[in-house]
Amino acid sequence: MILDALPEYRADWVIAGKAASTVDTHVALLHRFVSDTDSQTVEEARRWITAAPTRSMQRKRAHGTSLMILDPHFDANELKEALERYWWPAMIDNRLLVSMRDAEGNELE
Repeated sequence: MILDALPEYRADWVIAGKAASTVDTHVALLHRFVSDTDSQTVEEARRWITAAPTRSMQRKRAHGTSLMILDPHFDANELKEALERYWWPAMIDNRLLVSMRDAEGNELE
């Protein structure tokens, strides 16, 4: 039942001007929900997606801080390496979610 409605759900989302990447994440999660659970009510699907451990869902639940470092004496890769070296336990436990961009705006992996 839920899977039959996904093409229309995606089209409505995109027509409304919302990000296609977000709806694609939701559609993929709904496919996982249907394969992982016996229940297929909309309310249970919403709860399951909201609790899903994906970056987009974590961002929606997150309370955090954004930092912009002006005129740094190091490059973005050095900062990334320091975060990975000293903060990796929190990142692995999903207590710290880090995304970084260099001076040109390129996201670092």
